[in-house]
Amino acid sequence: MKRKELMMMAVLVVLLTSCTRKVRLTGELKTKLDEQRVNYHNVQFYNKGTFSLMRKNFSEAMVASNGKLRMKKKNELERIKFKTGTKATCDTIIGTTLYMRFEKGDGKLLSFRINQWDLFELVPDQSDTSGNYVMYSGMNYRIINFGNITLQAKRKKVNEAHKQTRKIKGVMVTS
Repeated sequence: MKRKELMMMAVLVVLLTSCTRKVRLTGELKTKLDEQRVNYHNVQFYNKGTFSLMRKNFSEAMVASNGKLRMKKKNELERIKFKTGTKATCDTIIGTTLYMRFEKGDGKLLSFRINQWDLFELVPDQSDTSGNYVMYSGMNYRIINFGNITLQAKRKKVNEAHKQTRKIKGVMVTS
């Protein structure tokens, strides 16, 4: 009985993984897409792994109290959350680095580079003992939940890229 359950579980796993709509973006897959001259701007990408960008926002404001004006300092946290499966587009490719855009706007790019497991992983712009940081929208943000944030691509677009279809018109008889 145990063997039958194990076999059913294995079949179920194979069926579920073959129906996935997303595939991990690896160096090998990128090489194949490059060979077929795929336009990366037409491929839908997604992040695998939830992470956040956070920065402290210091501000000063004039406050009126008892008829007097005084400066009041505020210390607020700004957080941008990227849930697993957030859609992204490829903005630029420089060497082996993909610059991904998760939202519109100037400077809102995150860089992904191939890691030791051949997966495209989020790369910080700078790292130190206090954490990993990226420049996003012209400001320095700390990456929260950093580690193993990789890219996925839509399987349909990848499969379309692997097809090599030619249309022929035929040959006319000439006399």
